[in-house]
This record gives sequence, C-alpha cells and structure tokens, in this order.
Amino acid sequence: MFEETIPPSNLPISEAPSAIPPVVPNTPAEQEKEPEDMFAGVEPKVAPSPPPAEGGPAEIKEPLIGSRKVIIIGGIVLGVLVITGVVYGGLSFLRRAAAPPLKPVAMPEVMALPEVSTETPAPPQIELPEAALPSPAQVAPPLDTDGDGLSDDKERSLGTDPGSPDSDTDGLFDREEVETYQTDPRNPDTDGDGYLDGQEVRNGYNPGGEGRLFSVPGQ
Repeated sequence: MFEETIPPSNLPISEAPSAIPPVVPNTPAEQEKEPEDMFAGVEPKVAPSPPPAEGGPAEIKEPLIGSRKVIIIGGIVLGVLVITGVVYGGLSFLRRAAAPPLKPVAMPEVMALPEVSTETPAPPQIELPEAALPSPAQVAPPLDTDGDGLSDDKERSLGTDPGSPDSDTDGLFDREEVETYQTDPRNPDTDGDGYLDGQEVRNGYNPGGEGRLFSVPGQ
C-alpha cells in the first residue's frame, strides 16, 4: 500500500526544512504582541508540474495526422481541377479550329430619309374665271335703201334720193360723186361744159372742172 504512494525517483528532491526552535512560553507583555510567523524567513517552493500521463504522445500525434490528410485531399482536389481546366481548354481550342469561318452578315442598306424642307409653301394661286363681259350690242348698219354706199340719213342730209343710186342720172352713183370725184350728186353736169359727169369720167376728163383725170377708170 505504501509502495504506491512513493514518488518516482526522477522528481527533484526538495531541501529539508531547517530545525524549528523550541517554543518558549511568552511573558504577559509578549503575549500582547502579535504572534510571529515562523515561516517568515523561508522562501516558498514552487510545486513541480505533474508528469504527463502515458496517453500524452498519442494525443499529440493525432492532430498532425489529421492535418496531413487535409493537405493530401486538398492537393488531390486541386490537381483534378487543374487537369479538368486543361482538358476543357484543349477541347475548346480544337472546336474553334475545326469550326468553319463565319460568313459576314450583309447588313441591309439604310435608306436615306429625304430632307424635310422647313420653308412654308406659298398658297397656290387660284385663277378665278373672268366674268363674262357682255358683248357689245351689235349696232345695226345704217339703212341704205338704194345700195349706192350712202345711208339713207346721209342722202337726206345731201338732198339726194335715198331710193335711187344715181339721183341726177349722170352715170355716176351718188357715193362716187360725193367721196371720189367731189361733184354735185344733184347736178348731172357739175362743171357746165355740156357733158354729163359720168361721160367725162369715162373719157378721162375731170367732171368737176377743166383738165383730165390722172387715171382713167376702166370702161
């Protein structure tokens, strides 16, 4: 039983305490003083740490083995990822090299929009039809009953006969005597030479006086 309590031989041996002096009974005066500590001059000893148990080294080795497993597994996973990336990159490169080149897509031509004019167009000029002017009243030609070229009113003013083209029967119409030869349409022999005015004209003589006519009218 006592053998189990014997400390192991490898522990440090503490020094033996010094001899304790005998206790002398205190006098009444000394009893009133505080008691002195008998261990006041002795330095305290640090208790030695207990030795490690027998299972200690095994517990220290287990974390080291676990960390190695984690490192190995991480390396395997990293290697798989690297190999996968290399294989995927190679396949992508081969697919791009084998694929035919893309044909350029023809873009539709953009139609240019016509320029919008900002000028305000002038309003169209509307031509209104001219009002129909009343035609002048047709004046009836003057009445010429005998058809000698002188109107009846003119003959009345001259004193000739409106119903006879040759009022003096000298062989000349009343109009010829008034407007051409200036003879008297009421006198058959205007110059009084014994010849009718019409007869003188046909022969080339002046029916209104002496001399000949410049032009002889055709007979």
